Amino acid sequence: MAPLNASIRAGTAAAALALYGSLALAQAPPPGTAAATTRTTTEAGVTIKVTPVALLPIGWMFAVVLESTSSIDDNVKAQALLVAGAEQLQASEWDGAGPGGARREGVLTFPVPKADPAALELRIARKGEAAPRVFKWERADLK
Repeated sequence: MAPLNASIRAGTAAAALALYGSLALAQAPPPGTAAATTRTTTEAGVTIKVTPVALLPIGWMFAVVLESTSSIDDNVKAQALLVAGAEQLQASEWDGAGPGGARREGVLTFPVPKADPAALELRIARKGEAAPRVFKWERADLK
């Protein structure tokens, strides 16, 4: 049963990334779409963009893009934490580019929180940075 679940998650993550890519190509996305909820930070020469793409019963998925002029060796899955209300959830999967390269993108999947939170906060703690990068959304904006 586990290989089937992994296959479903991988297929869902791929579909979420494809949806994100389609939305990113739109010139002026309407409010409430995934592209309209992208959060961006730039620090220490690295830009990180995070977009919630699917909040499904099998996992909550966020498209993540890291860009720099030098190689990005982050272990994105290990560095990510989703704060959903009182819960802190570690990423269960990273479906994307491995370490290396000046541009990396993929989908982070988290377990579904036990309660539906009023707000979400995704934190990415990068090695060498004093504080984690923080990306916030109100849950009502992600329906």
